[in-house]
Amino acid sequence: MGAVDERRKRLYDKACKEVLSEKGIIGHILKTCVKEYQNVSVEDIVNKYIQGNPEVEKTTVFTKSHYEKIKKVYSIWVCTNSSKEWEYNIARYGIMEENIIGNAKAKLAHYDLLSVVMICLGKRQYTELEGLLRLLSLVLVDNNLSQQEKKNRLINEFAIKMTPSLERGVKEMCNLSEGVEQRGIEKGIELEKSETVIGMFKENLSVEMIARVTKLTVEQVIEIGKKNALI
Repeated sequence: MGAVDERRKRLYDKACKEVLSEKGIIGHILKTCVKEYQNVSVEDIVNKYIQGNPEVEKTTVFTKSHYEKIKKVYSIWVCTNSSKEWEYNIARYGIMEENIIGNAKAKLAHYDLLSVVMICLGKRQYTELEGLLRLLSLVLVDNNLSQQEKKNRLINEFAIKMTPSLERGVKEMCNLSEGVEQRGIEKGIELEKSETVIGMFKENLSVEMIARVTKLTVEQVIEIGKKNALI
């Protein structure tokens, strides 16, 4: 991976985190993925249960041996580039009790302290999907909509309040997606020209003639010829 691609990936990850840290987005994720919120409206989750400005934090829950104060943790992962087998799949993993010797049973609350949720997206347009997959595909994956179109759909379809940070994240992701698309087009044009040059070499046309027809420099034509053992 080149330096430009690495920088683009970092910027994309940063924009994703900014979007996913929005209360409106988190509300929909919790509603779908966290059992404790299944019977709570997204509006109530956003307004009553999400405190402060959500972000990745490290905090002290208790000190010394007060393990009764330990809180359940949900670790939720969003995968935007899933394999065909896993795309559009949401799976939850938890801790189970398994007696190796004996039949004693602990209270569920004593060991049900960690759940991992995997949300796997794919490449389909968001309009083909429903619910949380539709929302996350809209903001994280679908490159066919402009920044303004995405904002309008977040507001009108999902009743998500457009905050400055969410608007900034959506804008950054749209800009990065446009850059990736443009680079793909440029690579396609470059490949097409290379194939044309190779074909003309095989027809025994001169380097100068190939350069004139393809609008490439003589040096570029010679380089393509050498790479393909035609010179």
